[in-house]
Amino acid sequence: AIWSTRSDAENLAWALADWLIAKKLSWDFAVPLLISQRYGAALRTASDIARRANKLAAVAPKLRTKGKETVLQKLLEDLPPELRWREWMLRVEAVIFAASEPVTRETLARVVGKLVSIDLLIDDLSNRPYDLVSVAGGWQYRTRSAFGPVILESQASTRTPGASLT
Repeated sequence: AIWSTRSDAENLAWALADWLIAKKLSWDFAVPLLISQRYGAALRTASDIARRANKLAAVAPKLRTKGKETVLQKLLEDLPPELRWREWMLRVEAVIFAASEPVTRETLARVVGKLVSIDLLIDDLSNRPYDLVSVAGGWQYRTRSAFGPVILESQASTRTPGASLT
């Protein structure tokens, strides 16, 4: 009857079992022994997130000092290669999106590292409703012409009159 009326009854039962074990062993507080077996993956994920957050908090002050590139790369050391590549793509995309003028190769190399292929990153960013185009020695976003009618129909304000379309 309890299981059908309380959706958290199972969680409460596991926590109560851990509490009873602690009482039986005369411990001052309950240790999540049994509940961790049920929710081990979630607890490991939470622990991993906390570890990464602590690592980021520890290196954050160094981001404004010499060696920024190595600090930015150290933050990615624990990631598998495919997630590291995705992070580099996101960094390139964020920098170009935020820039008021074309972004140079040197600028992008500062956020992904000098050994990362900027050209491959740009190629991987090509499956979007916009293009990354080479302009004045850097890159800018240009909305694909196929989306021009949609933008005009939306009547949304654009950064430039007659939005830049490719």
